[in-house]
Amino acid sequence: MKEQVQPPKGAPLFNPWSPEFIANPYPSYHLLRETEPMHYMSLGLYIASRRADVTTILRDKRFGKDFIGRMTRRSGPQILEEPVYRSMSHWMLQRDPPDHGRLRSLVVRAFSARRIDDMRPCGGKIATHWDDCDPKGCS
Repeated sequence: MKEQVQPPKGAPLFNPWSPEFIANPYPSYHLLRETEPMHYMSLGLYIASRRADVTTILRDKRFGKDFIGRMTRRSGPQILEEPVYRSMSHWMLQRDPPDHGRLRSLVVRAFSARRIDDMRPCGGKIATHWDDCDPKGCS
């Protein structure tokens, strides 16, 4: 019989920054699944710990990213002055439809299997001798 791990008295149910979690996250995930599968964290976000719940959330169009709105609601508009957040606000993965689809359609052609194979020789040279390669092709 497996021993159920309980957090210490007064400790949050789920703390992904704790040394115990970092060393072995699986007991914490098990505890979440068994006691609180949809866990609300004090940071203002939910943790879904069951596969069925995660699948439902990922397929539901009501759950968007709204990165800029979420960050400014949580930390105020000044958060977008921070370089990392300003940069992230432009990432394709942080975009909701229709922007995500438009950007993805532009990128997908550049990373087709054939294009990746065409880039392999140059990529190998870049990895070992980056100065031997230029945008026109490898020497």
